[in-house]
Amino acid sequence: MEFHANIVVQPSFAESHRWSVDFMGHQASVSGNCGAHNGKWKLTSAELSAIPKEIRVGSFRFEDYHNIPALDGTRIHFLITSADGVQDKSIWSHCLTPEFNILLRWIWEGLYEHSPYRYRLGLENLHGSFFAWGAPIRRLPNGLRIFGTMSSHWGPDLKRHFDEITEFELWNPRSDEPEIDLSNCKRIGTILYPVFSHFFQRCPASKWRVNSTILRQLNEAGIPAASMKMDTVSDEELRARD
Repeated sequence: MEFHANIVVQPSFAESHRWSVDFMGHQASVSGNCGAHNGKWKLTSAELSAIPKEIRVGSFRFEDYHNIPALDGTRIHFLITSADGVQDKSIWSHCLTPEFNILLRWIWEGLYEHSPYRYRLGLENLHGSFFAWGAPIRRLPNGLRIFGTMSSHWGPDLKRHFDEITEFELWNPRSDEPEIDLSNCKRIGTILYPVFSHFFQRCPASKWRVNSTILRQLNEAGIPAASMKMDTVSDEELRARD
């Protein structure tokens, strides 16, 4: 399969992202750029074999499609070269066909897994532009990372993740204290306060990494300041995370 795509994602309330995808025979790579930060993903043999069939076909049709919602007006420009020729088109995120939505999410997931920390922050800020991608929650080895905007719509997903951590803690009492990282979370819907409070009551030893906005909100939800830590990191610490 030979396939090349240059994609520019332009959300209304976050920095633009530029992505490049290259398939050449049995090799493939994905690169991304957002402001001063970059990410790169060179696919392994296992990752190549796991490419979704919608992408493997390498044929994408531009047609009207309005069943995938978005939280804001996100403009996406595609320049795709494949066996079908060259396709050059811009489209709004809420008009993406399922195949294009799969392509974009596959790029996002791969770059998020393989890229430096500071570039992942930009990817997290972009996630909310694609409502169909699900809740902005990622599992950590011993906790959760919650980013973007945690709206009431994601309440069931949040509760499920909290329940899984609580159950793990019950069966593994010697495990480290769970950490809930909200350092790149913009805000929490107040209707979700009871969900956070209930989890803390069940896991009172949990630690919370926060920014100033989330510290205030979690305090309102009943989580004590002593359990929270402000994520104020230096450039040296950021480089270490990369």
